[in-house]
Amino acid sequence: MALSAEAIVDCALELARREGSQALTLRRIGKELGADPTAFYRHFRDKDELVLACMDKVLDIAFERFAADATDLDWRARLRAAAHAFYAVAEEFPTVTALGFARITGGPGERRWVEMVIATLQAVGLPPDLTVLHYRAFVDAMLALSGLRATVHGLPTALAEKDDAAWSRVYGALPRNQFPATRAHSEELARVEERDVFATVVDAVLTNIEVAARAHG
Repeated sequence: MALSAEAIVDCALELARREGSQALTLRRIGKELGADPTAFYRHFRDKDELVLACMDKVLDIAFERFAADATDLDWRARLRAAAHAFYAVAEEFPTVTALGFARITGGPGERRWVEMVIATLQAVGLPPDLTVLHYRAFVDAMLALSGLRATVHGLPTALAEKDDAAWSRVYGALPRNQFPATRAHSEELARVEERDVFATVVDAVLTNIEVAARAHG
């Protein structure tokens, strides 16, 4: 069976979603597609190149979902919608996101994000140096928090539950005389939602962009 790069990436994404990173092997992908694993090397030099291609596909999926509803949004709503679209897609593909969120894919999906964010910030009125600085701040915050969530989401259930329980088990039991502020907020620490943290950070970055734009307006 002749394989395309797209078929390999789609297969790898689905395998990773179902079975985790251990499924990302040439033998497993070849078996799933009914092809000799050596056919992989016609399209990818190694597993790392495949991971980057998969991460780029995740970026592309997120961009498509965002772009479908972003036609009439102002710059702030546009970037907020883009960030939340990626966060949602990263939750669907936690294994690949955890493996690739800190990498530069150089692929078509990533290029679309780079162009959109830079063009949006340029239109706000920032000079080139601040456009690039705030591009990095926005994208890095989006990727980092999504990648953090994806990493935890990809943990075995027992480890994920252990982490969740730590806020109550560890921080809710600290000595009040040594950690009064932490103990006073231990219940809130256990209840805070990761999506709310993400929204707060994204909005803070967008507010900083707005302040910079006014200063240079």
